[in-house]
Amino acid sequence: MPSLPASVLEEIIRRLVEEFDPEAIYLFGSHAWGEPDEDSDVDLMIVVPWDRTPTHRDSVRAHQSLSEIEVAKDILLRTHARFERFRPVRASLEYKIAKRGRLLYERPGNGRGEKRDRPAMADQG
Repeated sequence: MPSLPASVLEEIIRRLVEEFDPEAIYLFGSHAWGEPDEDSDVDLMIVVPWDRTPTHRDSVRAHQSLSEIEVAKDILLRTHARFERFRPVRASLEYKIAKRGRLLYERPGNGRGEKRDRPAMADQG
């Protein structure tokens, strides 16, 4: 999949926001920082405001909410606390995503980085 259509990303964001009410959704991997090809999946990190650690059941919910969207997906869920704890650690995935990933959604008033009150799709064709 060389380029992910904006309409697909918008639908992914809509469904994940409806399902999880996340603090943020990041796109990472080849679709965010490389040249995606036909074998590239869509890598997403969902930052949730929970006090508990996301479970396998939460991961299943994420995949089920996107099951009708026919692209390969890799979805990671992180609590706000974990994301913030590892964000400054240069060897962590959270660091790389915070620095090089694409912020697709941020809950209004979240106070991190660029505020988003709707999906950021203008730069995607």
